[in-house]
Amino acid sequence: MSDDSVDGGGEARDHPQERLARLVNLLADGLDELGHLGPIPRAGAAEQLATVAREVIGGLAAVRREAFREARADGLTLTQIADQLGVSVQAVSQVLRKRPDD
Repeated sequence: MSDDSVDGGGEARDHPQERLARLVNLLADGLDELGHLGPIPRAGAAEQLATVAREVIGGLAAVRREAFREARADGLTLTQIADQLGVSVQAVSQVLRKRPDD
């Protein structure tokens, strides 16, 4: 087996997409769990989740922009990128035009 599928202890490692799917599910479960907290703990937990969400969302634009640039460097056209993601060519073009500090 390759190093990508087994860690040093012999356990199979998840692929990045599987880890991402688990993370999304954990976040959704966390939102469900908020309802089981009292009002003050729930408000505190909601604020913590909101802070993390803002940080993640802020970083996602740069991640997406870099991924689009890599896809272009690999030879994909704007139309191919848009078709594969189910978005408009204009949306892809707008992302690529933004500067990293926008």
